Amino acid sequence: MSAILLSRSVPTDVSGETEHAPGFQEIRSYLLRLGAASFGHAHTRSLCQHLLHTRQILAHWSYPVWIQNAGALHSIYSTDVYKRQLVPLSERASVQSFVGRRTEKSVFLFCTLPRQSLFAALERQTIAGRGGVPLEVRSDSGTLLGTLNQEEIDSLVAVHMANEAEQAQAGDGGPGLWLHRLYSLAKYLSGAVPRPVFLGVGGTGVSREQEQSARARYLNGLEALSRGDRGEAAEHLHESSLLCDVWAEPTILRGYLALQEGNFDATTQLTRRAKEQLWATGVAWDKRLTFRDWSWLACSLERLAGEGRRPFSARVHRRFTLLTGKFDAAGAPVDAQPAAPPTATQAPAAAAPSAVETEVQPAFSITSEPRFLKYMSGFANNFKNPKMFHYPSLPSRPFFEPERFPIVVDLEANFPQIREEILGLDDHAFHHENEKSIKRTGSWQVFMLYERGRKNQQNAEMCPTVTRIVERHATVRTLAGLMYVSKMNPQTVIQAHRGPTNMRLRCHLGIQVPEGDCAIKVGGEVRRWQEGRCLVFDDYYEHEAWNRTDTLRKVLIIDIWHPNLSENERLLLEGLHRFAMAQTQSLNNYW
Repeated sequence: MSAILLSRSVPTDVSGETEHAPGFQEIRSYLLRLGAASFGHAHTRSLCQHLLHTRQILAHWSYPVWIQNAGALHSIYSTDVYKRQLVPLSERASVQSFVGRRTEKSVFLFCTLPRQSLFAALERQTIAGRGGVPLEVRSDSGTLLGTLNQEEIDSLVAVHMANEAEQAQAGDGGPGLWLHRLYSLAKYLSGAVPRPVFLGVGGTGVSREQEQSARARYLNGLEALSRGDRGEAAEHLHESSLLCDVWAEPTILRGYLALQEGNFDATTQLTRRAKEQLWATGVAWDKRLTFRDWSWLACSLERLAGEGRRPFSARVHRRFTLLTGKFDAAGAPVDAQPAAPPTATQAPAAAAPSAVETEVQPAFSITSEPRFLKYMSGFANNFKNPKMFHYPSLPSRPFFEPERFPIVVDLEANFPQIREEILGLDDHAFHHENEKSIKRTGSWQVFMLYERGRKNQQNAEMCPTVTRIVERHATVRTLAGLMYVSKMNPQTVIQAHRGPTNMRLRCHLGIQVPEGDCAIKVGGEVRRWQEGRCLVFDDYYEHEAWNRTDTLRKVLIIDIWHPNLSENERLLLEGLHRFAMAQTQSLNNYW
């Protein structure tokens, strides 16, 4: 992990010179300026979406940023398949100044070398046992088209693999056949670049016949599920997983069936396995649902199993059936509408609300929320506690299992990009935390993204990955919550204190955690931060934190709504907080 992160932070060319490696947001802005969003691509998407998805798949596969960027620009000069040209070859120098020499050269080769000629040359070299370089790529007539070094071969093969994975699907959007093809391409990679972990370390992998059988069993399982035959569905889905244990979709559906049977342990095991499969492949197999849809389903099922609940009475079940209802009895999509908001590996466009987001939107009665009524009734005699930040009857404990929360999956999956953004912040962007009610020795600084309902637009633009994740989950973006980066100085102790409300939980993502005595204690329970992992706790409990080392500690802190609040309760509380904020602003303006 550290080597990959280093290559992302300080990319160098073969001569050792540092070259520019723009991040996701810069690449996206560049493509939008080129007009990529206005050009169509396969499966009714824009060229911009396809290019950015390709880049994000490469990021999931842990390729260095310069190869990710080659994936994002792989057809800008036009190719032998996609004829639309965004940039003329006469402007190569401009592209090179933006993305660097290696990335531009890879894009140029991808666009100008016929793919079949490239693969034929690679296969001839493999058969002849002449592994190594240079590789001469020739046309059918024998004309020399180009000579490649090993770095160029690795980049071209990696981008080809991600390009195929991003596009491959059946005509109805269902599972395509492409895994065997990726195995055949991966054999051309050298040991200098990572091989996607789901392809293993060698061998021929899954045969095309196995892949076809796995897909057939999966579709049979969907058909049986649509008929309500759980036993037959479980059998087909299990057979699909046995034939090809790469795809998460059969595993997720098996977890759903296990939950319906009340087998919570099996559900937990299956959903955890499904999350491993998802993060390894980085792309949906059944693209009728997005990568994020499938991730959300896995997290929701695991959460229900952890609570010992079957899904039938839960709002999660309604959402689950809304998504799985896109498959009719024949396994075809019921409608052709987009399935979800932007995925963890998708372009951060300002998309329209998804089916998941808009499903629970009809009018509701406050009388159906007795806790909220009890909370509101307290305003009649709240003279001693006018802030009213304690919400009645919310069960709690010091620490919660992080896996219960979809935002945790999103944060941990995007940790390399988040870490890059946060470690790239200038020290002057932080300011000292001076809350007088919290006693401390030493000091800590903060970099605010959201503060009591107000978004710091400038800071948010400096952390685009964090901001996108914050804004697509149930985070507390009202006066009851904060989102910020916390930088704790060496030899600092923050003494015991309590947060203002039990309506929220606090999520910490470890960014930079020193070895030694550096931890947090909540309600008497001590936990250490880990880089790339989240802690979720109730800061309404008395808690304290310390860094008794000689190194900085950095964590990302995000407030999320208490999971036992119903969606109606959350919407009511958000409205109440908006009202309080608007009244405060109005009075300030008046006076």
